[in-house]
Amino acid sequence: MSNDNNFQKRGKDYPITHGERTLPGKYYHDESIYQEEVDKIFYKFWIYACREEELPGVGDYKLIEVEDESIILVRDKEKKVKGHFNVCRHRGTQLCTEKKGNFKSKNIQCPYHGWTYGLDGKLIGAPLMTKEDGFNKEDCSLHECHVHIWEGFVFISLAENPEPFEVQMEALVGKFKDWRMSELRIAHHIEYKLDCNWKLILQNYQECYHCPGVHPLLSELTPFQSAQHDYSKGAVIGGF
Repeated sequence: MSNDNNFQKRGKDYPITHGERTLPGKYYHDESIYQEEVDKIFYKFWIYACREEELPGVGDYKLIEVEDESIILVRDKEKKVKGHFNVCRHRGTQLCTEKKGNFKSKNIQCPYHGWTYGLDGKLIGAPLMTKEDGFNKEDCSLHECHVHIWEGFVFISLAENPEPFEVQMEALVGKFKDWRMSELRIAHHIEYKLDCNWKLILQNYQECYHCPGVHPLLSELTPFQSAQHDYSKGAVIGGF
């Protein structure tokens, strides 16, 4: 397949009319700007965490790191995927350090003072703590991280009251319904650690201007000028 094939373009053309340029350099290295992005984007938006099949059984868990926050994603006894901040409500001890595994006791126990939580995050045991001391277990559940599953992909939001997934990810909902993505299964996993600002990677995947020189074989399979961006009100800009 070559570039002279008549691929049907999707989406809408948005011509460059004012000589748009990339962001000023400070947006790629200024720590104060990055911290603002963390607070306003990573801590508030829905972000991808893992595939649902990575948590097949009750008690299976995976840790997800979002900047300074650690989230426990776990399959509870109702077989639902739950998200909990990885911090004990007593003294703030990290509950879990292994990146993935199974809570064989079907409980989550703090290694410091032995407070024990159910997989649903509710406190079920706190040694020597009594109601006479003004203590109420119902007030000490793990802090919740919101979870939404779309086509087998698990998304999380660290926001206290996140915008509905369907609103924020408007561009995704329904777009790939014919692809049967919920039936996909992970065959291989590669993790890249990149020494660069996150926006450089995002911008790289938003264009294929670089494809003829960097990905010549891909350009033979998929004409690099055949795609267009989708423009939506949500948090996703992209196309195919």
